[in-house]
Amino acid sequence: MDKNTLIENLKSSISSNQITKEEVLNLFDEKKSHENKNNKIVYALYIIGALIALVGVGFLVSQFWDEIGMFGRVFLTLGVGIVAYGVATFLRSIENRNLAQILYMVSVLFMPAGIFVFMSDMNYVFSTNKLIFIFSGITIIYLSAWFATKRNILILVSLFFSYVVYNLAVFNIIDKSVVVYDDLIKYSIMLLAICSGVVAYYMKDMLVLDRQDKKEKKIVSEIIYFVSTLGLLIPMITFDGVMDFVAILVMFALLYVSVHVVSGTMLIASAIIFVSHLSILLVDNFSDSLGFGIIMVLIGFLIIGVGYATLYVNKNYLKKSVQPENK
Repeated sequence: MDKNTLIENLKSSISSNQITKEEVLNLFDEKKSHENKNNKIVYALYIIGALIALVGVGFLVSQFWDEIGMFGRVFLTLGVGIVAYGVATFLRSIENRNLAQILYMVSVLFMPAGIFVFMSDMNYVFSTNKLIFIFSGITIIYLSAWFATKRNILILVSLFFSYVVYNLAVFNIIDKSVVVYDDLIKYSIMLLAICSGVVAYYMKDMLVLDRQDKKEKKIVSEIIYFVSTLGLLIPMITFDGVMDFVAILVMFALLYVSVHVVSGTMLIASAIIFVSHLSILLVDNFSDSLGFGIIMVLIGFLIIGVGYATLYVNKNYLKKSVQPENK
């Protein structure tokens, strides 16, 4: 029986209500569910294997660190990192996506460590400028890998090393400055958080390869939104005076933004900082006049209210915004 005959028989069965459309689609869902289950098992084996290999390398290095000499130390750190990076970059097919991303994480652990081991054995004197140069190079390496392979884990890796470069540059400016800027670090962290949030926002415009790729991009963007929200709000609430109230306004603004960008982690992070900050303000300003007991009652109701509002926004705005995309 050829393909066209099978399709005609299926159409006839559907039109005569012998079989429903949902039952046909369920057959595909069962197959896809079985494939996803197998993929998760393989992914778990990749992780377990990588962890065992890391433990083995760590045990080997700790036992024979002095005996293996400079070449051996560099090979077991920088060498392993370069090999893992090269193999991960070579594995560009969608089927090898999970394995490639795990290998990239192995390279993230070993490549920077190997560079510092090599420099230490060569008796290089570390300075802030040299560290900026090293981490800038590492950032370019992983950013280039992202452009070549579009692996989502590399977005987080590149951002992490760019954070290191940025903070080293800020500390270098502070160290060489004649005038002491007490709040420069806070402002620099807030600026970095805003830039990270912009990166997460524009991830929605990136090319999506398949459903798993879409899910990975969503997870990566949620992680960035969470870290960015904390990076913006935590330094802000450490300022005194009018910034206390500015911080509250920014928190409300972020609650609105979380709905616009459909980010649950931004919503949760904003709610946590909002409750914490308002609780501290109540204790500092009203504990003497109202009493500790009343303050605790107010904080309790505040937590309940913010918790309910967070749940309401998440249920009625964020989840409803996501549902159409999954259909």
